[in-house]
Amino acid sequence: MQQNRDSNISVLYDKYADMLYRISRSILLSNEDAQDTIQEVFTIYITKLPTHKDEEHEKAWFIKVTINKCRDLQRKRKLRSYVSLDSVLEPVWEEVKTDSIYDDVITLPEKYKIVILLHYYESMSVLEIAKTLHVSPSSIKMRLLRGRNLLKEKLKAKEKEND
Repeated sequence: MQQNRDSNISVLYDKYADMLYRISRSILLSNEDAQDTIQEVFTIYITKLPTHKDEEHEKAWFIKVTINKCRDLQRKRKLRSYVSLDSVLEPVWEEVKTDSIYDDVITLPEKYKIVILLHYYESMSVLEIAKTLHVSPSSIKMRLLRGRNLLKEKLKAKEKEND
């Protein structure tokens, strides 16, 4: 019985870990924090062993818990803001800017960023996102529209800078 449960968790990890990592990395902007978040999500799954109606609900559960854990970590950061030792010990060099749309997406406000990531990068439908985030499909459509408009504005501003 224990071996069957362990293999089931391993299958779930293989199935969802990459997607959850991409989501948490996009929210937290840190590889280490994203990895820690995924570990926490699976620890919660192992301790609670929630039951799901189907695969869609299971996927929604993992995404929702991941987003919530990312938000928890962001709140903790605000409470305990710090400067990393690496940035203190080494000189700060200006980073090379890239023209990737992804870089613009991750700078969007969180409610737009999450729906754009789930829709365009994780190929989830509007209905799936609505069920996962517990909001109406019309809200998701509006967030996608507003997020796309914000991206257009950012791209136009970049274009003007380059001219």
